[in-house]
Amino acid sequence: MEREKIMTEEELSSYGKRLWSLQEKGFKINIIEEL
Repeated sequence: MEREKIMTEEELSSYGKRLWSLQEKGFKINIIEEL
């Protein structure tokens, strides 16, 4: 059970990092379009 929980937390954190990087790229694109 403990190992499964750790694996799940790692998967969630990596998924969150991917979403954050995608959002950051989207914000940069929006800023460039506004300029």
